[in-house]
Amino acid sequence: MEKILCDRCHKEIKSNKDFIAVTQYYPKFPYSKFHASCYSEFLKNRFWVITPKDGSGVISGKNGTRGAIIGIFLFVFSIIFFFTLVYPRIPHSTFANIIVLIFFLIGLIFLALTILLRVHIYYKFEKKLA
Repeated sequence: MEKILCDRCHKEIKSNKDFIAVTQYYPKFPYSKFHASCYSEFLKNRFWVITPKDGSGVISGKNGTRGAIIGIFLFVFSIIFFFTLVYPRIPHSTFANIIVLIFFLIGLIFLALTILLRVHIYYKFEKKLA
């Protein structure tokens, strides 16, 4: 079995309760792995701010699952809102339809990436630590 190493202290993470995966764009993309204690130190000492101070960028555990589910609901409700209230009031032309389609596809891509990242973290790390 492959060892899961913390990106801060480079020691092995042995417990699922001690494992935290965080979205990051710099220096490691798309996520970093931490012990819970190393992550709290990382939040205190970092210079480059990517995720909010409260740690809402966490994508592992129950918070990551809740975030993915909330993202799905927000996407679905925004699509329903847009196509029932906003879209009928836009003057219909080929250009307007193309713009609407582009925004819809961008939202769909971000939703798919969020879900795939969450599933990847679960199967690659959390399932092994359970």
